[in-house]
Amino acid sequence: NVTGVQTCALPIFPVLALGDDALIGDMTVSVDAIESTPDGVAVEVSMSGVPGESALAGWTLLGDGELLEPVGAVSDGACDRTTTVPADTEVLHCVVRFPAVDTTQYVAYQRGGELRRWAP
Repeated sequence: NVTGVQTCALPIFPVLALGDDALIGDMTVSVDAIESTPDGVAVEVSMSGVPGESALAGWTLLGDGELLEPVGAVSDGACDRTTTVPADTEVLHCVVRFPAVDTTQYVAYQRGGELRRWAP
């Protein structure tokens, strides 16, 4: 460390398997499937715990060595910019879409200073 310079790193957690739930901040999330298509990468997710929260906020994909944000494309079953987590104990199930990549290393969700990763 350089004198006077502070660093801040997120805690490192093990990579989760598809279908594993994680409590991140006050949100329970899981990645249920990751599918690469010619149109992009489709990531099936489940989310609950924070009613009204954007379904796209906090998601990233590491593919081909780059961190990518969701595309927010409107299509059947996909989360888009208007999709939010439902009230009470309901669980949102939808597809987060990312740009096409040759190799998907992992999908990550970050919230409240915590980050979890799922690998295909």
